[in-house]
Amino acid sequence: MLNSRDAGRRRVRWLMLVLLVAAAVATSVWLLWRDEGGVPSRASGKSQAHPSATAARCSPTNLAGVGGQRAAAAWRKVVEPVHQAACAHDFAALARLLGGGRPTNFLTEECTGCTSAEIVAMWREELGFDPAALARLLEVPPVVDQGGLTYERDDMTAVFARGTWQLPGNWSAFFVQCHEDDMCAGLAPSPSGVP
Repeated sequence: MLNSRDAGRRRVRWLMLVLLVAAAVATSVWLLWRDEGGVPSRASGKSQAHPSATAARCSPTNLAGVGGQRAAAAWRKVVEPVHQAACAHDFAALARLLGGGRPTNFLTEECTGCTSAEIVAMWREELGFDPAALARLLEVPPVVDQGGLTYERDDMTAVFARGTWQLPGNWSAFFVQCHEDDMCAGLAPSPSGVP
């Protein structure tokens, strides 16, 4: 036979369970909204992130020629987040990764005084940027030199700076249309157009 104390405990447990489930649902909805919300576009105010259902299937990042396992592991920490964001069509993540979070230190097609989100919006709206193309770019062997890694494919170029003891390595440059930019031509160690 249940007494009032047992009935009260059951109600409290039931209420705790309902609150826990409600909190889990609310957190899941918020995370989905945040991840799919993306970065607002400069011109249209539309979301720039695509649901993961539209993400490309990507091969692993190519780190051929970077040195031993330690060097590859260090470069993987720098290149892989950009590759994953491109594969997921996550424009907000790409914006956060520009220049290690400092867009003023990031080289790209001219976008004077632009924020990271505005740079990504420029790539999309003015240059027809497809993040799957960036993912494929990071799957070709890079050119390795003293300054870091340079990936080239078709007309795209991405550069990852080695870093110093003060600053970690980072994604330091990306050109959607390298042939139209003199700065990109100076960065590219070999002719663009690698298939």
